[in-house]
Amino acid sequence: MRSNKATLALALVLPIVVGVVNAPSIQAQSADAPKPRFEVAAIRPIKERGSFLEVNPDKLLLSSNQYRVRMATVPSLIMNAYNVRSDQFTGLPDWADDSDKYEIDAKAEGEGIPSPDRVRLMLQALLADRFHLRLHHETKNILVYELTIAKSGLKIKVTPERTTGSAVDRWSIVPFLIGTFLDYPVVDKTELTGFIPGDKPKWDEVKLTEEMREARPANLGPGISFHGLAPSIFHEVEAAFGLTLKKVSSPTDFLVIEHVERPSEN
Repeated sequence: MRSNKATLALALVLPIVVGVVNAPSIQAQSADAPKPRFEVAAIRPIKERGSFLEVNPDKLLLSSNQYRVRMATVPSLIMNAYNVRSDQFTGLPDWADDSDKYEIDAKAEGEGIPSPDRVRLMLQALLADRFHLRLHHETKNILVYELTIAKSGLKIKVTPERTTGSAVDRWSIVPFLIGTFLDYPVVDKTELTGFIPGDKPKWDEVKLTEEMREARPANLGPGISFHGLAPSIFHEVEAAFGLTLKKVSSPTDFLVIEHVERPSEN
């Protein structure tokens, strides 16, 4: 069984605080439908240690259809591929938890930029093809935070089209950033989609980060997954975004890992 020290991915250049995936729902298509695949993908084991950041698939994009993850683990790839937190799956062997790390270079088919959901499906196919990952889904009641629009009204502009050149102005980044400071997953109930301006409303991230640092157990080393609570998050979310958070018990997709292997040679 997987230990509680799920390693996060060191991925790319965006300086996001170690966080959580923005929703517990798992992005996948019918088991009978073929998943899109990377046209080519090179996976190289690496030995060096370092700090880690968890990112969602929006951040895997480097340029056009080229992808690179500088330091990935099996848990971080599962989190990115299935849009889950480390406490939403179980069953990994010990070797797949914290010790084996990989660098991944991949290219998607075509010249366009795939959507985040399509990237997730390609990562799922990569895990199945190269790591021989098999899993099944179960439904479990777990605690989550429902994200809704506050009675005072939304304080951030959402548009159907991209309005800036930023690569991180999708609406989905908002619940992702909020989830960074929460102890349970976020379920986005706002029904908002689209894009937000690059100059997003400011909140007291220094205070939130300090609260998370104080909550982190002293015996957890760098790069070890930790889902704590920054108490100021509830005020900051409403003040900066016009959103509210409510803790509820919700039936949620949960992954049970049946089999996984070290990746096949390139």
